[in-house]
Amino acid sequence: MKCSKKWMAAVLSASMVLSGMSGMALNSVTADAAAKKATLKLNKTSASIKKGKTTTLKVKTKNVKKVKSLKWTTKNKKIATVTQKGVVKGVKAGSTTIKVKFKYLAKGAKKYKSKTLSCKVTVKAASSAAATTEPDASATDAPAASADTTATAAPTASADTTATPEATATPTEGSTATARPETTAIPYSDNYGKSKNGITMYDDGVMDETLTASQLIKNMGQGWNLGNTLESCGIDEDAEETATVNDYETLWGQPTTTVNMMTALKNSGFDTIRIPVAWSNMMSDDGTYTIDDAYFDRVETVMNYCFRNNMYVVLNIHYDSGWWGMFGSSDESVREEAWKKYEAIWTQIADRYAEYGDYLIFESANEELGLDINDSNLGLNTAVDGVEGVLTEDEAYEVTNKINQTFVDIVRASGGNNTYRQLLIAGFNTDLEKTCDDRYIMPTDLEENGKTKLSVSIHYYSPSEYCISEDKTSETRYSDSWGTEQDYADMHTMMDSLKKFSDEGYGIIFGEYGPQAMDKQGIAAFIKEVMLYSQEIGACPILWNNSLFDRYDCVICYTDIAEVLAEVTNAQNIPLEVGASATGTASGQIVEDDTLTLVAAWEGAWSRTNNVGILSDGSPNTEAGEVGQFVTTSCDDGLTLESNAYFWQLFFTYDWDSLNAPCIRITMADGDESDFQFAYTTDLYTNASHFDTMANEEYNGKAILLNKTKLAAKPCIELSSPTPGATIAKIEIYDQVSE
Repeated sequence: MKCSKKWMAAVLSASMVLSGMSGMALNSVTADAAAKKATLKLNKTSASIKKGKTTTLKVKTKNVKKVKSLKWTTKNKKIATVTQKGVVKGVKAGSTTIKVKFKYLAKGAKKYKSKTLSCKVTVKAASSAAATTEPDASATDAPAASADTTATAAPTASADTTATPEATATPTEGSTATARPETTAIPYSDNYGKSKNGITMYDDGVMDETLTASQLIKNMGQGWNLGNTLESCGIDEDAEETATVNDYETLWGQPTTTVNMMTALKNSGFDTIRIPVAWSNMMSDDGTYTIDDAYFDRVETVMNYCFRNNMYVVLNIHYDSGWWGMFGSSDESVREEAWKKYEAIWTQIADRYAEYGDYLIFESANEELGLDINDSNLGLNTAVDGVEGVLTEDEAYEVTNKINQTFVDIVRASGGNNTYRQLLIAGFNTDLEKTCDDRYIMPTDLEENGKTKLSVSIHYYSPSEYCISEDKTSETRYSDSWGTEQDYADMHTMMDSLKKFSDEGYGIIFGEYGPQAMDKQGIAAFIKEVMLYSQEIGACPILWNNSLFDRYDCVICYTDIAEVLAEVTNAQNIPLEVGASATGTASGQIVEDDTLTLVAAWEGAWSRTNNVGILSDGSPNTEAGEVGQFVTTSCDDGLTLESNAYFWQLFFTYDWDSLNAPCIRITMADGDESDFQFAYTTDLYTNASHFDTMANEEYNGKAILLNKTKLAAKPCIELSSPTPGATIAKIEIYDQVSE
């Protein structure tokens, strides 16, 4: 029997888990005598290019079922560089060798083999000024974050195709969208040496003292959030002393960030990246709130992945383990400690990154300035017991305004480039209406800056029943569509109210926006309208959606989103997921039972975590905290299941190649009317980039046809639910037999 129940320790990083699993096959690794002979070759064995020009090398395959990993290298990067898409760029006259090494699985074989191919490249001196090309996406500064050392970052190729396939979205015919405005972005360069912290800089450190907030907004274009990554927090207390930066970075299921991700996002039309950060993750507990150098260095490295691609960076303090309630405590000593911590964090950040130019923007906080400074959550990483807040709403506004003023004062006092750095000021709860309230007051800046260096931060998730809610069982708090005339009018009315800030000379940045469930109707229309209407009111929108972009394969996941990005941003080289469909479409086609043959099944109880936890007998556990359950009563050979440590997701896989048309049937526990979520992923430990929510009424207990093309690249199925405590009782695998 191949059915296991494994509890992963939260401190294991994604790369560590993958490293440990890389040699573990789900099936027999005995060589198959019937394996076909695989042929692999480069489209060029020699190439000649001029300095500053590029040529693309591609791997052509025959009888290859799967490419597991792929790595391009250059013998002499001073002569020519190569990206992980095989794009070779001439740097200076001379000759060098470009190599590509990869692991592949031949058709009919069960054991991976390695192969290296080479191409001799001769670079000739340019006769005229060479055209600027895209950055070399292969370079990194931190080995832990490099696509070369992170197993999940390697692209997967389908059989008999180029090993690094790439799809391009083009603008909609007849589009009237204007081109992105020309910016004063630094020209691409290898680097500008080392920062004072020892990190390779891809920013020239130039600060335009005359740059206004409204000019900055135009330059920032469209933005994307690196969410659930460097702001991940809440690691087990027992693991805190030994936890690494990468343990935190991957704690919430995202892969280690790579420069390839940022290059793919740049190619998709994004010019700004917001990097949420939890600085308390690796901070001293001696009362000085000293941030660990390793955390500082990692944040700086990721910043430079963006700068390398000429992208703006917004850097903040995010949720940060939720200590913000200390500001509203009835205990004066707790309030004093909150101020001490906040001031210590921003004093360190301002000093640490002061040498960077105007591509770096500081943001005072996330959503916590507002009512969250008045709650009983005093932080996951503090020893202070919860104390109910005592602030009235008027007082909460006063404290919010004071925190924002303190932020500006600290940054400006640090001097140098920080004297003129553009600053993003958190709105009250970052709520549009509450921030437009007269009780919210923007801070005062240096007299020489006036209001030209400040922008207000708003988060736009309206209507929440459409953008946030994923619970289809709710009749009043769930909406599955957007796009009526009234919907457009409501959006415009709300955004127009922010002109009170732009009329005063402040910038407007939507630090977060966007629908989160991608199976609803009107997703692309919503995102497009936010992008376009933000331009109308002079705002920069920064998308929060971890489902839209696959960070493992570095591709946009939906065809209609790619079309919107192409139209709005004029992006010409958008990487699109193989087999991508549009948003609002279901992953699975329901098939009739009379065409199915059962091949394997699991029975038991897997429950998604909820606020009180569930015991193995299904009863609530009021003492154990946020835990779920994973209990197996029966499991057929060949079916492998794993639950992650926090019971957020259940993973399973099977020998799909042995089936003609694989199908699965998911059955919820008796009386459980919860929806379940379904996704394809690469292995038993890697979270999918995007889920589809399958309505209980429509899909519970029904057989769903799987996509074999997707299974070839992502052979594991990941399940979850938007409902806390939802319980899956049975998983069945079928083969659909043709008549």
